[in-house]
Parts: sequence; C-alpha cells; structure tokens
Amino acid sequence: MTKKDVNILTTINDMFFTPDYVFSYEGNGLNFAAGFTAYDGNPEPILDPTYGSLVFNHYRWGQLEGGKPNGRHRIAQHTCTREELGLGEDRTNAMFMPIYETSYDEINLYSKKLECTDSENLEIYGDYNSYKAQ
Repeated sequence: MTKKDVNILTTINDMFFTPDYVFSYEGNGLNFAAGFTAYDGNPEPILDPTYGSLVFNHYRWGQLEGGKPNGRHRIAQHTCTREELGLGEDRTNAMFMPIYETSYDEINLYSKKLECTDSENLEIYGDYNSYKAQ
C-alpha cells in the first residue's frame, strides 16, 4: 500500500489583528519563561556567564505614541519564583496557565533555572507588514 499524493491545506489570514490591537500581559495573560539546562537532574542554574546569558528582546517600529523609541529593546527579566510558575497548591500569584500534569515534575525540578519576563510593558501588536508593530 502506497500513497503517491499529498494533500496539504493551509489557511492564512493576513492583517487579522490591526496594529492598534494590543495583546498584553494585563489584558490577555501574555508571558514568557525560558531556561538553560543539561537535563541531567541538576536543579541548580548551570549557565556560566563567561559563555553567555539568556535575555529576552523585542523589536518595535512605526509611529508610536508617547515617544517610545523604535528598534531592539531588552525586556526586563528575573528568575521565576515558584509562585509565578504556579508550583504548589495556591495559584493566586501564578502568571502562567496551569502546568500539564505530565510536565509538573520537570518544571518543579528545573524551576530555579527558569527566567521570567517582567509583565510591565510586555505587549505585542501589528505584524511584519504593518506600519507599526512590537
């Protein structure tokens, strides 16, 4: 049994969101966390500063209100807390969706290695082809 034909369906909706639609932490829960690990069971941070660092950047262009500068900007970050990650019973201060049960042990083990973005000014809008974007 062989199949020689391939059917692929792709749908693209350009400019679905206008550049004035802002997707943010405050309004929509946008947030990011990332970490660097060897998956060796070591829960302590291992990223040696002589090799480099983990940073979050964003790019902004177009006519922006309030005199915000265009170009590349670093997003403020900090080491995630267990509360922010939603580890534990009390999710009052969790900044992320609940962790999948199958991923909980891994996030719990490597939580000290995770960097979180600060929620202030964390927003995206526009797209590559719009007159303003971030």
